[in-house]
Amino acid sequence: MNKTYLQSFIIAQRIMLSLELIKPKVIAIDGPCLSGKTTISNYLKDCSHLKIVHMDDFFLPKDLQKDLTIKDFHIDFTSIILQVLIPFRQGMNHASYFKFNCQKQVYTLAEIDFDKDDILLLEGSYSSSPIMREYIDYHIFIDIDSSIQISRLKQREDSKYDDYINKWIPKENYYFKEYQIKEKADITFSVKE
Repeated sequence: MNKTYLQSFIIAQRIMLSLELIKPKVIAIDGPCLSGKTTISNYLKDCSHLKIVHMDDFFLPKDLQKDLTIKDFHIDFTSIILQVLIPFRQGMNHASYFKFNCQKQVYTLAEIDFDKDDILLLEGSYSSSPIMREYIDYHIFIDIDSSIQISRLKQREDSKYDDYINKWIPKENYYFKEYQIKEKADITFSVKE
């Protein structure tokens, strides 16, 4: 296991311990791109009664993003709230939602079953948005040093590097600062070299 995965595994273990103590129904894992949110969520998915929904599945299509500024969200919060969070909070045992594929720019139907003991995990940037806060019991922020983020970006997203540097990272940084996402988190973990 390399150092990156080991660090993510340790963070996931600490999150599991805190979930045992706090017993939230809905949690959000937010933080900068490439901080390890998805990797950590993948470690957590083996937890019994944990259902994961990815914020990336609720991106707006490119044609709806074209007029957005750095201050605008590119997430379909209405769909997350109406199709996932409200059904879960109301104790329904099933929800259907339209999952967006960013690469293909198409929607597919996704379904998720809930049990009364389930914990819903919203994974991804913007999961702790002020629009979502009333539905979430526990906010986790995964931070990353910008030099590590850039190094990971070069390794993973070489063809989209400029897009991340000029668009996505500045949007996220604006969101984190403007809404004090890290400061308002219940717990914060930092990814270091």
